[in-house]
Amino acid sequence: MKLRSILVILVLTTGVLHARIDKDIIVDLSEFSRMIVRDKGRLKPMETYAKSTLLQFTSRTTIRRKISAVQWLATVMFDPAQALDEKIFRINHHEVVDALGIEPEDKFRYSYTQLFPALSRLHNLAVTADNIERDKRKIAENELLRLYTNVTHFMRIMQSFSFAQPAPEFTIENKKLKQRLGLSTDQTHFTYLNLIDKAKNLLEAMQPESTVSDSSLTFAAFGLANSMKGWSEQSSALPPSLFPVTMRGQEAPEWQSPWKVLNTQHLASTWSDEIMALARASDAFRRGDQQQFDEELRAVNKKVAAAAGADVVGNISTELRYNKLNAFYRSKIFYVLALVLAFVSLLIFHKVLDWASLAMSIIAWLFNVTGIVLRMLITGRPPITNLFETFVFVSAAGVLLALILRFVSKNRLMSLIPPICGFAMMMISGRYSSEGDTMNVVMAVLDSNFWLATHVVTITLGYAGMVVAGVIGHIYLVQNAFPAANSLETKSSTYRMIYGALAFGLIFTFLGTVLGGIWADQSWGRFWGWDPKENGALLIVLWGAVIFHAKLGGMVKDIGVAAGSVIGVIFVMLAWFGVNLLGIGLHSYGFTTGAARALFIFILFELLFAGAFSWLAAVKQSTPPQSTTPIR
Repeated sequence: MKLRSILVILVLTTGVLHARIDKDIIVDLSEFSRMIVRDKGRLKPMETYAKSTLLQFTSRTTIRRKISAVQWLATVMFDPAQALDEKIFRINHHEVVDALGIEPEDKFRYSYTQLFPALSRLHNLAVTADNIERDKRKIAENELLRLYTNVTHFMRIMQSFSFAQPAPEFTIENKKLKQRLGLSTDQTHFTYLNLIDKAKNLLEAMQPESTVSDSSLTFAAFGLANSMKGWSEQSSALPPSLFPVTMRGQEAPEWQSPWKVLNTQHLASTWSDEIMALARASDAFRRGDQQQFDEELRAVNKKVAAAAGADVVGNISTELRYNKLNAFYRSKIFYVLALVLAFVSLLIFHKVLDWASLAMSIIAWLFNVTGIVLRMLITGRPPITNLFETFVFVSAAGVLLALILRFVSKNRLMSLIPPICGFAMMMISGRYSSEGDTMNVVMAVLDSNFWLATHVVTITLGYAGMVVAGVIGHIYLVQNAFPAANSLETKSSTYRMIYGALAFGLIFTFLGTVLGGIWADQSWGRFWGWDPKENGALLIVLWGAVIFHAKLGGMVKDIGVAAGSVIGVIFVMLAWFGVNLLGIGLHSYGFTTGAARALFIFILFELLFAGAFSWLAAVKQSTPPQSTTPIR
């Protein structure tokens, strides 16, 4: 963290604070949404960049439930003064609020205006926290660093197109200097863009021999040059990267920001028309001129698309369709409908409602799979490359397995399993999507499409099988705890489904573990290294084997198998993402901030559930049924 950088951005932002215009801007942002931006190693539409950025800041994709992420980002970039009071910075820890000396908010969200007086204090606290080793930081210190990162990123975004906006540093009162630079003498406030091509004239104005009779001209010229130099040095790394630039000897283009292009002479000549178009679009946005705004951005998009190539444009179009469909959100809605219908059908024993529940589950599953397929087309990768994708994949795989078991068994209780599995996994996946873009570049350790499609998919199918078995195990324990409400045939059918799902999960987890060993041998030169992730997978295999052997050996009965399947879900979660909490090992690549507490609560609940309902079921089974024969 560089104090000088943050202070320069503060200076650049100060002009924005005094330029606020109270007016509503209503602009169709379809052309803005289509703009191609390179962020975090991949090309994406501006719409995705907006959503992931706002998610990172505030854990939501809208503001006040009416301002979309794209509307917000366009305002931040083109008219930042209008975005200063939006409460977008989420602060989860009260100690951070107290340390900054700001008034607490009920909804834990704060605006830039509220944080502005405390920015220096935030910087100092963040530097102190950054000097502490990661594993020794407290929750509040991690929260400080997260807030600092978000605030500085917001400040950088505000300066994206500031070259087209007048700034206090470029106020020129000296009439002779304006004449020397070829500027209008009637104008006082200028933009960086007005001055960037005046460098030669400015240099001449600074020469001693030309200013002997007027020292004020020299002073004004040097002050202006100093401001230009400061802006140039600090602005080249500002986002977003919008222009593909192919250097000599390179096949793939490097994407550069408008500021970088503007400050690089040979690049500026290539993209000068587009830079001017962005400046005019910025002005049109502030004036609410829809037609000019669209025309300017359409011209930029046309040239960028031609330079980027048809494949890139195709991927961007696919991602825009993916964003518009919002398949995973729709799948969650249908999973909830399916679950409600399944419960109601069991309460009133209505067959039509049961079939309606299954129909909702199938529709939800189709949305789930559609989302996965679209992500594969966008990234050119197999379906699983990060923790978010493991959950949506397990949701789809688990629901499909549960639906097959439902149709095979004809047990109406099984109609509960698809929506429970699907909705639970989709809700957990939402926890990981709230941290921003979920399609970022794959880490080097995972950069193999073959092994991602074999080892990762196979072992994740094993996870899905074990999870489905665990969910059915919950239902079977409840059935036996309240035997009067369930027939022997229904309980027998449920038990068989546990067995089938466990077998599926054990087989695929074993195959996935073996394939993982082969991949490890190719990548790291050893088949097995007792890595935490490897140990977790082994635990699942061993636990599944223990359940089957204990049943076959007569050591446990049906209740023991059901309880074992419930506990098996704990092993799955520990192997799935719990090992990442350790922060060690070659497989520690998942983002799991804040997951430790939730995982501990889940484990405790599952242990209590398995223990309590197993005991209750055992008591019910050992209690002889009361005789209905009258006593004589």
